[in-house]
Amino acid sequence: DVADEAEGEERLTALAEGFGLKRGQLFMLIRAALTGRAVSPPLFGMMRVLGQRECLARLESARAWLEGTGGGGGTPD
Repeated sequence: DVADEAEGEERLTALAEGFGLKRGQLFMLIRAALTGRAVSPPLFGMMRVLGQRECLARLESARAWLEGTGGGGGTPD
């Protein structure tokens, strides 16, 4: 649920640690997947505005693009 920013931040921080990443590294990847940019408004506020359905759709689109390109550059459509 993207409405609870504190809980979302806590969960994504734990996820980052599980992957051996710093939280900022994971947050940057999520930001890029959601906006197509490295710089955006605050991540959790942006996620709240987009809503859960749109966030999940954009993350899925980014995942599919990465799988289709082997993560080898370019930009998603």
